[in-house]
Amino acid sequence: MSYLLALSPSINQVFIAPEELQIGPDLIEYLDEHGIQHSETESLDDALPSLDACYMMRIQDEYGTTSAELRKKYDAFKLDTDRLALMKDD
Repeated sequence: MSYLLALSPSINQVFIAPEELQIGPDLIEYLDEHGIQHSETESLDDALPSLDACYMMRIQDEYGTTSAELRKKYDAFKLDTDRLALMKDD
């Protein structure tokens, strides 16, 4: 999705995830090379008020390979009604 969004260079891409699941250096390098604004954060609550759109992917853990410590962080990345209220009205 980031490569597609990069076709519109005015879009500032914000990657919200625990550090262990953040975007890879290959994508950061691509965005930097193409002058695409981007940032990373671990706080969904801090980022939501400034976003114009939010594209979310589920955390794939069907095989239970994710550490118990990382699973504890999942709740901080669930989009519920309280978090929807943080977003812009439009």
